[in-house]
Amino acid sequence: MLISTFISGSPSDKDHEQNGYSMSKPDSRGNKIQRSLFVKSFLPVFALLLSFALFFLQQHEWMPLVNLEKQTISERFKWRGPLPKDDRIIILAIDDVSKELDAGKLREDEIQIAPLQLMLKGWPFPRETYSYVIDRLIQSGAKVVAFDMLFPSESIHGKKDDEKLAQALEENYSQVVVGANIQNAKTPGVSETGNLNGISLPVDSLMLEHSSEYVGFVNYFPGIDGVIRYAVQEVSKEVLAGASQTTDIQEWQQKYFSWDAQVAKKVDPSIRLRPYLNPGMINYQGPAGSYREYSLYE
Repeated sequence: MLISTFISGSPSDKDHEQNGYSMSKPDSRGNKIQRSLFVKSFLPVFALLLSFALFFLQQHEWMPLVNLEKQTISERFKWRGPLPKDDRIIILAIDDVSKELDAGKLREDEIQIAPLQLMLKGWPFPRETYSYVIDRLIQSGAKVVAFDMLFPSESIHGKKDDEKLAQALEENYSQVVVGANIQNAKTPGVSETGNLNGISLPVDSLMLEHSSEYVGFVNYFPGIDGVIRYAVQEVSKEVLAGASQTTDIQEWQQKYFSWDAQVAKKVDPSIRLRPYLNPGMINYQGPAGSYREYSLYE
């Protein structure tokens, strides 16, 4: 009955006094101030402790937290939306139109163009075709000409065909890039990169004096959820072959650079590259198809 009377706020205080005891009214305003001060004091401490805990878990790759962070990265890209296109980037595509050229449908003046004559021989094109592409684009002002292509074996059009492309690559080594392929025996869930078991370089006839400056690996390594978020831009021979096979320290410490790193270095030599164990996050400009592709035939 006493509690009920106190809560209801009825005039029972006099009754308490008459019954020989009194009860002081609580200072509700003072309690609120104390609670407010406690919350204000505790929140920074709690935030600091939470930050340390999250940092510790992330550094030790606590997978639930790592996976949650990766999911938020994907969502943040969606919220941000596409970035403006870089007008300096032009994509030439080896599309069906280029692969299926028909001499009967070409104008007479087009048939006389040397690269088109080579392309009329069918796919895969003679590699001399790409030497013409290099010369034409550089003469037109291209700073870098990068082929997202592998040339792991000799040309089906003969040794001289490889020599034509090799000459163009060597003469323009500071402005061209071609692809290589890291052999990757990925173990799901181990890391962003998995286990690397060597690299497949272009055929020997294309690996001339300055090949280290125009060959880059084209690999991107997905996370355990299958999404590509990070880019490895350099890998040492030691990492690829395994430290147990090291015989010449200077040789094995040499590095292979990624295709995109080779392009970036030619555009801006001061750029900072990301090594195998510390890959950099890819800042996607937009979804697939953000850049228009021009037919190689054009």
